[in-house]
Amino acid sequence: MTEKRNLAVVINKKDNVATAVKDLSAGEEVYITIDEQELQITLLSDIKFGHKFAIVDTCQENCVSL
Repeated sequence: MTEKRNLAVVINKKDNVATAVKDLSAGEEVYITIDEQELQITLLSDIKFGHKFAIVDTCQENCVSL
């Protein structure tokens, strides 16, 4: 499971997005730690290096926090 860590980073614990540090594939599981709490995210689509993806459910009325 350690190979699934460090694939994305969250800059600020208040962010609701993470940034991919390498190309990621749809269906891939990514583990992110925020304040000692680990989140498991299953990607719904491919994410290119440097691009952001949501780490919480969002709706049309919510803005993405950067």
